[in-house]
Amino acid sequence: MLEIYRSCSDEQPTIDASAHAKLEMQLQNAFEHEPLEDGIGHAAEGLIREALHLPRQSEVLEQLRSFALNDDYPSFAASVLRCLGRQQEPGTSEWRADIVRSALEASDVQIRDAAVQASEEWGGPEVLGALRNHVEPVV
Repeated sequence: MLEIYRSCSDEQPTIDASAHAKLEMQLQNAFEHEPLEDGIGHAAEGLIREALHLPRQSEVLEQLRSFALNDDYPSFAASVLRCLGRQQEPGTSEWRADIVRSALEASDVQIRDAAVQASEEWGGPEVLGALRNHVEPVV
C-alpha cells in the first residue's frame, strides 16, 4: 500500500490527507474495474485488509467508516461496507454495531442493504441489537 502516514513533531504518525484520497481512489478503481458480486472475492477486500493491518488502526477504521457511510456516493459506500463485512471482525464489536446502526439510518437503500449483509457476516450481540432496534420505513 502507498505511504499513508506523515510524522508530526513529537506525536505519533497520523494519516495524511493525500493518503486518505489515495485509498479512496484505489477502492473506486477496484470497484470500477470489477463489480462486487456476492460470494466472489474482490480486489478491494485485499486493499481494506491491508489497511486494517496498518498502525493507527483507529484512524484507518474512521477513514473506512467515512467511505462506507457516504450518502453522496451510495454505490461506492455500499461496496465498501460489503467488503468491510467480509473482513474478519474489523474494529471492535462496538465499532461494527455503530457502523451498522449508522448505515441503517442512511437515506439510500443500497447502504442499508449493505449494512444488513455486513451484519450477517459479523454477527454478535451488539450487531444483532443494532438490527433489532432498527425500523425500516415502509414507503
